Order: sequence, then structure tokens, then C-alpha cells
Amino acid sequence: EVRTAHVEEYPPVIATLPWQTISKGYEFAPLNLNYLVSDTDHAYTEINWQFFGQNKLSVIINDGVAAITILDANWTGSETITFTAVDPTGLSDSKSVEFQVIENVHCPTSFSIPDSGLNKCYDQGYLLPCPRPGESFYGQDGNYLINETSYTRLDIYGNDLPDDAQDFAMLRDNITGLIWEIKTAKDDLADYSNVHDADNLYSWYDSNPQTSSEHSGSFNDGQNTEGVIKNLNQQKFGGFSDWRLPSHIELFSIVKASNNNPVIDKDLFQNMMSKFYWSASSDADDAGSAWGVDFGDGIDYSYKKYSSHYVRAVRGGQCRSLNHFVINIDGTVTDISRGLIWQQASTEKSWPEALKYCENLTLGAYSDWRLPEKLELQSIIDLSRSYP
Repeated sequence: EVRTAHVEEYPPVIATLPWQTISKGYEFAPLNLNYLVSDTDHAYTEINWQFFGQNKLSVIINDGVAAITILDANWTGSETITFTAVDPTGLSDSKSVEFQVIENVHCPTSFSIPDSGLNKCYDQGYLLPCPRPGESFYGQDGNYLINETSYTRLDIYGNDLPDDAQDFAMLRDNITGLIWEIKTAKDDLADYSNVHDADNLYSWYDSNPQTSSEHSGSFNDGQNTEGVIKNLNQQKFGGFSDWRLPSHIELFSIVKASNNNPVIDKDLFQNMMSKFYWSASSDADDAGSAWGVDFGDGIDYSYKKYSSHYVRAVRGGQCRSLNHFVINIDGTVTDISRGLIWQQASTEKSWPEALKYCENLTLGAYSDWRLPEKLELQSIIDLSRSYP
């Protein structure tokens, strides 16, 4: 007698994808489809991806990552691309995504979160040797090195310099892709004829009502954030004319938690003050104020726009979609702009309890959960809202 057993195969399941919306003049960030598919029987590396529907867009998929290119730089509108995941047995699932290009919308940047730089560990009050897996307080920031910081020094023309170069004009963050201005002439004397002078103070001002939260700030006889950025671009500093004020999270990304006074790598970010620096982000709870970071303590604050503080300009970065969170069916949420997967439901615990909870958590198809670093938590804050 011959008996046969029926083995049931399960198809892959693709999470529902949000619209991908960017501003004209930018490119879509790569879409990592591996984060968005689940298959009971197969690993995501076994999935074969197919697509159709492109007309104004070009799509290339390598290793599950879709690169979306706009064929006409002047085009605005929307186009639907359908992605199909096919497993080795031929079972499949398809989901469509609307890609939209619109005019005159502030474009937030997309980048991987760099490591905080914190390499020490603590209990609830004191420094201690970093614990091992299974020990109390394991799983804190000092236990993990994720996206180790990496910078390249650039000359006045934007050319790469050796790592030991002492004279450089700009700094490229190799993790985020952002390029930062280097300040000069730190001598306690402001010189507004030198746009790079480290001692110059500026009020916050933005004459564009679409980005200033209905409160443009203080013009301050031209000694304001919009004025200094305009001067940088008129001078084509480094050969570029797209310098801007950094966003809240971009400014936070250069904080180095292991340093103090200032809380940054002083050898790289030369002539940095241990003071407050403006970001481009207005305060949703008070339109007359804007956010920034104090590099004396590495904490973000909101100050009145008429007050005077320091500025460090930035350029570059990849445009992230305005819709970048995907709610998955397994109780997780994927941030497709940063490659992070979050637990959707939150729970209240003490810090030691939270460390242990995350290290022992199995959710969805994952068992490598951890408590997020500070900048990772900052990345899910929506500064257009308040409370929460």
C-alpha cells in the first residue's frame, strides 16, 4: 500500500504599499521590496520579482531593491507600477504602487541612520562594562554598532581629500550622503562679510509660506537663516547652488554621543560651537518657534524665531517619499525610507524591562529585535504634529 502526503504550499504576501510622492526635481529613493514580502515557505532571497506598468518611469530590480528613475525631468503626474512576487513553486502575489511627482513641496531626505557613536554602557545610574547577551542591561546603545559613521573630507571644489587632510572646506557623510559646510575663523568675532564665519549668529527666517508653517520668522536686517543660505548659493560654494538649512533629524545625525563640549566629532566638524544650531523645522505647537540642536548637550530644543543662533549649512541627500510607512499584517510597520522595521503596538516598561523585552521578542518573522537608538526614535517623529 502506498500512502501519499499532501504538502500545502503558501503563496508570498506583499504588504499594501503607500503612494510614493516626491517633489519635482528629485529622484525616488530605492524601494526595498524585501522588507515588504513575507512567505511561510521561502526566504525573501528566493523570491523572484516582476513588474509592469512603467511609462514615465524606469524600474530596475536588483536583489529585491527597486530603483525608480524618472525619464523626463520636467514631468509631473502619477504612474502606477504593479510589483509581483513569485516564489519557487510559482505561487505569487501582486500589489500596485502609485508613484507621484508634484510641484513645490518640501522634500524630506531619506538616509540610513548612522550609529550614535556611544560606546559605553550603563546600569540605571553608573558606568559598567558592556554586558554580554543574557546579562542584565544587555541590548543598550553601547552593545550595538550599526552603520558606523564614515566621513570624507572635501576641498573647496568638492574633490575628495585624504583622511588626514587638515585643510578642508566640506565634509561628506558616507552613511547619509549629506554634505556639510565647514566653518572658519572661530575667534569670538562675528564677520558677516564671511558667510562661513563660525561666530556669526542668525535669526530664523523663511519667506516661503509652504515651508515656514505660516510664520516666516524674523528678517533681522538680512542676518537670518534664509540670507546666509542665499549667500552660499549665490557664491556657488563648492560648485553647488543647492545649499540649505538642515532638517531636524539631519542636524541630529551628526551628534556624537560619546563626545562632549561639543557633542560632535571636533576633528571633522571644525570650529563647532557648544551652542544651539538652527534646523529648518518649525515647531508645530508654536509657529513662532523652530527646532534645532544644542551641541553643548546633544538635545533638541525649540526657540523663538526672532532669537539669534548658529547655522551650519548642508546639501545633498536623497528625496524620500512623503508616504514612507507600511503597516504590515504581522503587527509590524516598515519604514521603507530608512530600512527599519518597528513593532506597531507600544507597551510601557522601565528601561531595564524594555531592554530585556526587546532582546527576547519574536514578532512576525523576526527575532533580532532591540531597543532603538535615540536617532532611530527621532526618525519616526512627525514634526508637523504635536501631542503626540
